[in-house]
Amino acid sequence: MHPVEQPAATYRGGWGVAATALGVIGLLGFAWLWVITATPLDPPEWARIAGVWLIPLGVIGAAILGFLSLRGSGRTWAIVGLVLAALTVAGAVMLITLWPA
Repeated sequence: MHPVEQPAATYRGGWGVAATALGVIGLLGFAWLWVITATPLDPPEWARIAGVWLIPLGVIGAAILGFLSLRGSGRTWAIVGLVLAALTVAGAVMLITLWPA
């Protein structure tokens, strides 16, 4: 059956794509964390908080939607989203623990 013809409850391809998008958002948050940690850039507090909040938003969202769509037609996208979320967590942990203060 073509994905367009499936009922909305069984078609989860969009959730896999959303998991990948949220994984990218998590990576953007990690990039922002790196910029404010490893460079002399000193943004205002509201910009620091807004940028770093992308990490939990992306990681948690990618994990939830990725696991929900692993058995659907968006499996490939779900795996990509989960890998991006894992890379975000690993990078953030390494940056926080290994970067000299």
